[in-house]
Amino acid sequence: MFNDTWLERTSIVDSFCVAQFQFRAIVAQMRRTFVLALLAIGGLVGVEVVSSYVLFRYEAHHHKSLDARGSAALMLAGRTISKVTGKYPTPVLWIDHGPLFEASEAYGFAVRPGRYRIKERLGEKTHVFGITITDERTRATSYFPRRSDKRIFMAGDSSMFGWGLNDEQTIPWLIQERLPNFDVVNLSLSSYSPVHALLQLQQVSPRLGPDDIVVVDYHDVTNQFAVMSADVLKDLRKGFEFELGDAARMREAKMPYGSLEEGKLIVRHVSLSCVFEPVRPDCPAPKFDLGQATPVTKRAFDEILALHPGHLVIIFQFGADGDPVIEYLRSRGAVIVDLRRGRAPGEEGDDVIATDTHMGPFGQYQMAERLFDAMVRDHIVD
Repeated sequence: MFNDTWLERTSIVDSFCVAQFQFRAIVAQMRRTFVLALLAIGGLVGVEVVSSYVLFRYEAHHHKSLDARGSAALMLAGRTISKVTGKYPTPVLWIDHGPLFEASEAYGFAVRPGRYRIKERLGEKTHVFGITITDERTRATSYFPRRSDKRIFMAGDSSMFGWGLNDEQTIPWLIQERLPNFDVVNLSLSSYSPVHALLQLQQVSPRLGPDDIVVVDYHDVTNQFAVMSADVLKDLRKGFEFELGDAARMREAKMPYGSLEEGKLIVRHVSLSCVFEPVRPDCPAPKFDLGQATPVTKRAFDEILALHPGHLVIIFQFGADGDPVIEYLRSRGAVIVDLRRGRAPGEEGDDVIATDTHMGPFGQYQMAERLFDAMVRDHIVD
């Protein structure tokens, strides 16, 4: 009897001890979980704080507004990945009517006459701008046509065209306002190269002569445009030229590019459909020689100089000091206007459109001012 009672009491005590031990273990586990949760929350908050600070400092340094939406850490991670890979989100575009772009036998593609309203959207950001294309298929530089014996032809890619800006905010329009006695013609278009500029200037009527001024923008990617590298063609296939054009016809667009044969510049054309459908027997895959990119650009400028314009002015937009094309053109007597961003005191060097990487209106205004000052200083214009 005594043993049974003692065993029962012992069993109760053991059960109590086990329960107490289990309770303490649960409490300890809860404490660990709580501490880990606090550390995780603290870590997340810390990452968010650091990410927010980095984003704020970066945007402030580049004079941009910060559109803070969602997680700062995810935003910073996305931008870092884009910076490393070179792959950036692309905006979605709408146009009030179209198409804006059409295939061109001479230039690969061109723009159709008319007035267009375009909207870009990137994430939560929206940007709207207007484009006026003249009957000559050039972007308007004034509200009314100008007719003058003094002509300035401005050629280049989307930077000179002023993609993302209203007509009045583009460099050619601003130059036209400062030179009312000149006829400023904006020949530029996205992805156009010095080869395009040469083809366009050869078609000028009346022919280019010693009283005409030619302004061409140049940057280090221009050389790839001149030979229509595979990367350029891929970007074209995914670019807004297709999105705002007749896609079926644009696929058959034949892009001009330069090649050198025995030192002579030969302009050939490659169909965009051949690039993306090389299995077609009538469409062999083109072979591009990037080693010819810089020589082709130089030779295209030689051909432009051979047309005998009164002055050749080169806008140097991007590139390293000592760029071989710039040094070559300087040796040929071309006027070089260094408009690389951040080169002028107090310049708003990184004014870009919110929905893409094209230069904003203030940046274009500053470039136009510096270009005009350079042309006056070098007695190119009065």
